[in-house]
Amino acid sequence: MHEKIYREILKAKKEGKRCVLVTVIDKKGSGPARVGVKMLIMDDGKHIGTIGGGSLEQIAIKKAKEVLKERGFLLEKYNLSDTGKDGIVLSDMVCGGNVMVFYEYTGAGYPVFVFGAGHVGKHVISLLSEMDYFVHVIEPRKEFTRKLPRKVKIHNTKYSNFFKGMPSMEDAFVFVATPSHHTDLEVLKGIYTLKKRPLYVGLLASRKKAKTIIEKLQDEIPELDLSNLYTPCGLDIGGDTPFEIALSVVSEIQGIRNKKENLPHRRVTWYL
Repeated sequence: MHEKIYREILKAKKEGKRCVLVTVIDKKGSGPARVGVKMLIMDDGKHIGTIGGGSLEQIAIKKAKEVLKERGFLLEKYNLSDTGKDGIVLSDMVCGGNVMVFYEYTGAGYPVFVFGAGHVGKHVISLLSEMDYFVHVIEPRKEFTRKLPRKVKIHNTKYSNFFKGMPSMEDAFVFVATPSHHTDLEVLKGIYTLKKRPLYVGLLASRKKAKTIIEKLQDEIPELDLSNLYTPCGLDIGGDTPFEIALSVVSEIQGIRNKKENLPHRRVTWYL
């Protein structure tokens, strides 16, 4: 069973899916769980393996959903009886023992969607692929994607067509750097018509270009909430080469992911 679990973890990482590995690491007294048993819980609610069944397993599945969202780790101790002590989570089992369970996020990294693999985009893709991110590249021009890192997922489709499959961008990061104002606008329209929107949308643009695109976007989508839009995007760290701009964008994404405050964002807020 463990081999199947490990294969599913590798598959999840390759496909950009989230999962949590739950392991019983200690046990005192009676109870159905054995030290070392594992259960893999996927973000769609499916699970492989078991840690003993009953209410303990139901508690673990519910707790794993919290770990999935945070993409972190958690250690908890459960009392398998109707009485408990401070610091121990109660279950409604009556086995009489205590079980320690370790939750470990083992799925793909934070999702990033990069629209456009041009001069700046290719460096953003390269940098993020070396970090804890799962990078989707949306680029219809195949000649621009042939030399990208193998670990990224490439979508050789028109930018607007990508949204016909209704992708999930919840809690994701998006970088928009297509070849024209028109396709930039198409991508933004696709993003801001999704029910669940990304944490961050970075648009590569000058202030003049950003103003033009945003005004058109606001005309087409009234009462638009652009609080997650960063344009001009990137942190003000200096440099104007494609690599330096990409570095500033990746730094901004990392800062927002880590909830850092008072960063030197280049964005302007006149359109919010």
